[in-house]
Amino acid sequence: MRKQALVIIGPQGSGKSLFARWIARQIGDTTVEVGCGDLGSYFGMSIILDSEPDTLIIDGLPTDEKTTDTVKAMIASETTRVDCKGKDQKLVKTPNIVFCTGDKNPLPFRVDERRFLVVRIEGIDNPEHWFDATR
Repeated sequence: MRKQALVIIGPQGSGKSLFARWIARQIGDTTVEVGCGDLGSYFGMSIILDSEPDTLIIDGLPTDEKTTDTVKAMIASETTRVDCKGKDQKLVKTPNIVFCTGDKNPLPFRVDERRFLVVRIEGIDNPEHWFDATR
């Protein structure tokens, strides 16, 4: 069974991206950071996944049902099909997915939603100090 995607929620400057990068370093070597708008097309997603990152950090959340369903399907699968223009199709290991957002009501959750683990970061001063010991 696939792991959940992590959704980090917090105000601007609270250290969401810093926390996501720290998590990514613990998981593996390669990380790709993209905006949520880059997930909107199948070919856009294929270009992102073609580099086979260990972790995909996404700034923002999907706002439409189609993109949300695509992300949910990725989370539920160990592999994802990549279809880049001018290249043969290939299956890649689905990366760990971390969303960073300031949206207080993330994603169109259902009561039984299990694919997303939500972490809220609030009231933290100087988030850079969280990770001083790990540098």
